[in-house]
Amino acid sequence: MKPFLALTLLLFIANFSVNEATCRQGKMTWGSALVNHTYKTLNASNFIACVLKCDEDPQCRSCNFWWNKLECELNYAATYSAPASFIREVNCVHRDMDWEPGM
Repeated sequence: MKPFLALTLLLFIANFSVNEATCRQGKMTWGSALVNHTYKTLNASNFIACVLKCDEDPQCRSCNFWWNKLECELNYAATYSAPASFIREVNCVHRDMDWEPGM
């Protein structure tokens, strides 16, 4: 149980740190993925690297980091624009790069 707690805390800190380091606000969801909206798949050593790759690409609205494969998927949609494509996936961390408009 302790490794899971440590990983959860690390991801929370990483999410906060990325928000502070970039202009784009975001929302992270552990254990979820946005599917069928990927336009680019890249190698990434960690979640923060994936988020930064998405942040650098103006087309990217969200990203999936697959920690079991160390893959980063850049998506042209976010959860608010494609809620039916948002699924539970234990090996993934999803991050919307922008909050839903009007929020």
